[in-house]
Amino acid sequence: LQDLPFIHDDQNRILAARFPHDSSVEALRSVRTAVTRDLAHARNNIVMVIGPTPSAGKSFVAANLVILHAEIGSRVVLIDADMRRGHLASLFNESNRGGLSEVLTERMPLRNALRSTGIDGLTFLSCGARPENPAALLMKPRLKDVLDRLSNQFDLVIIDTPPFLAVTDASIVANEAGASL
Repeated sequence: LQDLPFIHDDQNRILAARFPHDSSVEALRSVRTAVTRDLAHARNNIVMVIGPTPSAGKSFVAANLVILHAEIGSRVVLIDADMRRGHLASLFNESNRGGLSEVLTERMPLRNALRSTGIDGLTFLSCGARPENPAALLMKPRLKDVLDRLSNQFDLVIIDTPPFLAVTDASIVANEAGASL
Protein backbone atom coordinates (compact mmCIF):
# COMPACT_ATOMS: atom_id res chain seq x y z
CA LEU A 1 0.00 0.00 0.00
CA GLN A 2 2.82 2.45 0.78
CA ASP A 3 4.20 2.12 -2.77
CA LEU A 4 1.11 3.71 -4.31
CA PRO A 5 1.53 7.33 -5.47
CA PHE A 6 -1.84 8.07 -3.82
CA ILE A 7 -0.30 7.43 -0.41
CA HIS A 8 2.34 10.15 -0.75
CA ASP A 9 0.02 12.77 -2.24
CA ASP A 10 -0.02 15.72 0.17
CA GLN A 11 -3.53 16.56 -1.05
CA ASN A 12 -4.91 13.27 0.31
CA ARG A 13 -6.90 13.93 3.46
CA ILE A 14 -7.36 10.33 4.63
CA LEU A 15 -5.16 9.59 7.62
CA ALA A 16 -4.64 5.88 6.89
CA ALA A 17 -3.32 6.77 3.43
CA ARG A 18 -1.03 9.61 4.52
CA PHE A 19 0.26 8.22 7.82
CA PRO A 20 -0.28 4.44 7.86
CA HIS A 21 1.75 3.99 11.06
CA ASP A 22 0.05 6.70 13.11
CA SER A 23 -1.28 5.50 16.48
CA SER A 24 -4.82 6.49 15.46
CA VAL A 25 -4.53 4.28 12.38
CA GLU A 26 -3.32 1.41 14.54
CA ALA A 27 -6.43 1.87 16.70
CA LEU A 28 -8.56 1.78 13.56
CA ARG A 29 -6.90 -1.52 12.63
CA SER A 30 -8.38 -2.89 15.87
CA VAL A 31 -11.78 -1.67 14.70
CA ARG A 32 -11.14 -3.40 11.34
CA THR A 33 -10.45 -6.67 13.20
CA ALA A 34 -13.64 -6.34 15.26
CA VAL A 35 -15.73 -5.53 12.18
CA THR A 36 -14.30 -8.52 10.32
CA ARG A 37 -15.04 -10.81 13.28
CA ASP A 38 -18.58 -9.48 13.70
CA LEU A 39 -19.38 -9.79 10.00
CA ALA A 40 -18.86 -13.54 10.25
CA HIS A 41 -22.17 -13.63 12.15
CA ALA A 42 -24.02 -10.89 10.21
CA ARG A 43 -26.77 -11.47 7.64
CA ASN A 44 -24.70 -9.72 4.93
CA ASN A 45 -21.42 -7.88 4.32
CA ILE A 46 -22.94 -4.40 4.52
CA VAL A 47 -21.72 -2.18 7.37
CA MET A 48 -23.20 1.23 8.04
CA VAL A 49 -21.13 3.78 9.91
CA ILE A 50 -23.38 6.01 11.98
CA GLY A 51 -23.07 8.83 14.46
CA PRO A 52 -25.53 10.87 16.49
CA THR A 53 -24.66 14.36 15.28
CA PRO A 54 -22.71 16.15 12.54
CA SER A 55 -18.94 16.19 13.08
CA ALA A 56 -19.00 13.06 15.28
CA GLY A 57 -16.29 11.44 13.13
CA LYS A 58 -18.29 8.84 11.22
CA SER A 59 -16.97 9.89 7.80
CA PHE A 60 -13.41 9.88 9.16
CA VAL A 61 -13.88 6.33 10.43
CA ALA A 62 -15.58 5.11 7.25
CA ALA A 63 -12.91 6.53 4.92
CA ASN A 64 -10.02 5.16 6.96
CA LEU A 65 -11.69 1.80 7.51
CA VAL A 66 -12.10 1.15 3.78
CA ILE A 67 -8.42 1.87 3.19
CA LEU A 68 -7.47 -0.52 5.98
CA HIS A 69 -9.69 -3.24 4.50
CA ALA A 70 -8.15 -2.70 1.06
CA GLU A 71 -4.73 -2.96 2.74
CA ILE A 72 -5.44 -6.62 3.58
CA GLY A 73 -6.66 -7.45 0.09
CA SER A 74 -10.41 -7.02 0.53
CA ARG A 75 -12.48 -5.70 -2.36
CA VAL A 76 -14.41 -2.92 -0.68
CA VAL A 77 -16.81 -0.18 -1.75
CA LEU A 78 -17.44 2.99 0.22
CA ILE A 79 -20.85 4.62 -0.25
CA ASP A 80 -21.54 8.18 0.82
CA ALA A 81 -25.24 7.89 1.67
CA ASP A 82 -25.42 11.37 3.19
CA MET A 83 -27.29 12.98 0.31
CA ARG A 84 -27.89 16.07 2.45
CA ARG A 85 -24.33 17.07 3.38
CA GLY A 86 -22.06 14.31 2.05
CA HIS A 87 -18.46 15.27 1.52
CA LEU A 88 -16.51 12.02 1.14
CA ALA A 89 -15.91 12.77 -2.55
CA SER A 90 -13.63 15.64 -1.55
CA LEU A 91 -11.38 13.18 0.31
CA PHE A 92 -10.74 11.47 -3.03
CA ASN A 93 -10.46 14.79 -4.92
CA GLU A 94 -13.76 13.99 -6.67
CA SER A 95 -17.11 15.70 -7.20
CA ASN A 96 -20.34 14.52 -5.57
CA ARG A 97 -22.21 14.54 -8.89
CA GLY A 98 -22.88 11.23 -10.60
CA GLY A 99 -23.41 9.17 -7.46
CA LEU A 100 -25.99 7.49 -5.26
CA SER A 101 -28.84 9.93 -5.88
CA GLU A 102 -28.49 9.52 -9.65
CA VAL A 103 -28.37 5.73 -9.30
CA LEU A 104 -31.45 5.64 -7.05
CA THR A 105 -33.41 7.87 -9.43
CA GLU A 106 -32.20 5.70 -12.33
CA ARG A 107 -30.60 8.66 -14.11
CA MET A 108 -27.28 6.78 -14.10
CA PRO A 109 -26.44 3.07 -14.12
CA LEU A 110 -24.61 1.82 -11.04
CA ARG A 111 -21.56 0.72 -13.06
CA ASN A 112 -21.07 4.31 -14.29
CA ALA A 113 -21.32 5.79 -10.80
CA LEU A 114 -18.69 3.54 -9.21
CA ARG A 115 -15.31 5.27 -9.14
CA SER A 116 -11.78 3.99 -8.88
CA THR A 117 -9.81 5.57 -6.05
CA GLY A 118 -6.24 4.73 -7.02
CA ILE A 119 -6.06 2.17 -4.21
CA ASP A 120 -6.21 -1.47 -5.23
CA GLY A 121 -9.48 -3.05 -4.13
CA LEU A 122 -11.16 0.22 -3.12
CA THR A 123 -14.13 1.63 -5.06
CA PHE A 124 -16.17 4.71 -4.17
CA LEU A 125 -19.79 5.77 -4.76
CA SER A 126 -20.39 9.45 -3.99
CA CYS A 127 -23.66 10.78 -2.57
CA GLY A 128 -24.53 12.39 -5.89
CA ALA A 129 -26.46 15.59 -6.50
CA ARG A 130 -28.55 16.79 -3.56
CA PRO A 131 -32.11 15.48 -4.04
CA GLU A 132 -35.17 17.28 -2.69
CA ASN A 133 -36.20 14.43 -0.38
CA PRO A 134 -33.32 12.05 0.44
CA ALA A 135 -35.37 9.96 2.89
CA ALA A 136 -38.05 9.24 0.30
CA LEU A 137 -35.36 8.29 -2.21
CA LEU A 138 -33.74 5.89 0.28
CA MET A 139 -37.10 4.24 1.00
CA LYS A 140 -37.55 3.14 -2.61
CA PRO A 141 -36.91 -0.55 -3.37
CA ARG A 142 -34.05 0.54 -5.64
CA LEU A 143 -31.78 1.02 -2.58
CA LYS A 144 -32.09 -2.65 -1.64
CA ASP A 145 -31.41 -3.69 -5.24
CA VAL A 146 -28.29 -1.51 -5.43
CA LEU A 147 -26.97 -2.76 -2.08
CA ASP A 148 -27.64 -6.39 -3.00
CA ARG A 149 -25.67 -5.97 -6.23
CA LEU A 150 -22.76 -4.32 -4.43
CA SER A 151 -22.84 -6.93 -1.67
CA ASN A 152 -22.43 -9.65 -4.29
CA GLN A 153 -19.70 -7.78 -6.15
CA PHE A 154 -17.51 -6.75 -3.17
CA ASP A 155 -16.15 -8.42 -0.04
CA LEU A 156 -17.34 -5.48 2.04
CA VAL A 157 -19.78 -2.60 1.57
CA ILE A 158 -19.31 0.35 3.93
CA ILE A 159 -22.01 3.02 4.01
CA ASP A 160 -21.45 6.43 5.58
CA THR A 161 -24.85 7.76 6.67
CA PRO A 162 -26.17 11.11 7.88
CA PRO A 163 -26.34 11.63 11.66
CA PHE A 164 -29.19 9.60 13.14
CA LEU A 165 -30.40 12.25 15.58
CA ALA A 166 -30.73 14.84 12.83
CA VAL A 167 -32.66 12.95 10.14
CA THR A 168 -34.32 9.57 9.52
CA ASP A 169 -32.01 8.50 6.66
CA ALA A 170 -29.72 6.31 8.81
CA SER A 171 -32.66 4.33 10.20
CA ILE A 172 -33.81 3.61 6.64
CA VAL A 173 -30.35 2.37 5.62
CA ALA A 174 -30.19 0.26 8.79
CA ASN A 175 -32.86 -2.04 7.36
CA GLU A 176 -30.39 -3.21 4.73
CA ALA A 177 -27.17 -3.34 6.78
CA GLY A 178 -25.88 -6.51 8.38
CA ALA A 179 -23.91 -4.53 10.95
CA SER A 180 -23.47 -1.00 12.22
CA LEU A 181 -20.51 0.83 13.64
